Amino acid sequence: MQRIRLTYAKTEALRYTGNLDMHKIWERVFRRAMLDLAYSQGFHPQPRIQQACPLPLGYLSKMEIVDFWLNSECSVETIEQALTPALPSGISIYSIEQVDLSAPALQKVVRSSIYIVTLLDPVDNEV
Repeated sequence: MQRIRLTYAKTEALRYTGNLDMHKIWERVFRRAMLDLAYSQGFHPQPRIQQACPLPLGYLSKMEIVDFWLNSECSVETIEQALTPALPSGISIYSIEQVDLSAPALQKVVRSSIYIVTLLDPVDNEV
């Protein structure tokens, strides 16, 4: 088994895509790329995909992180070549790296986030 960490941007085309839908998008991307995605055990197996800090609906991001597990070993270059044509518009991959299987969960790795808010309407400072 192999654990891979992707760092990517979620851009305008996916602005109104929620957390659960992003999970399904990643599942489809891995299927289209024909990567041997690992699944959980049990009655209703789920793909082993872990998002660090899922964004609220309507938010964009320049730095999202997702981990996924593969059943078979692949080089990072092979994974990148398989994923690139399978990505929908709205996702840009910045980096792909192999992570140790015993590394802590992504939720424990992320320590802070920085948000930039752009107001579309003028603000009345007197209120």
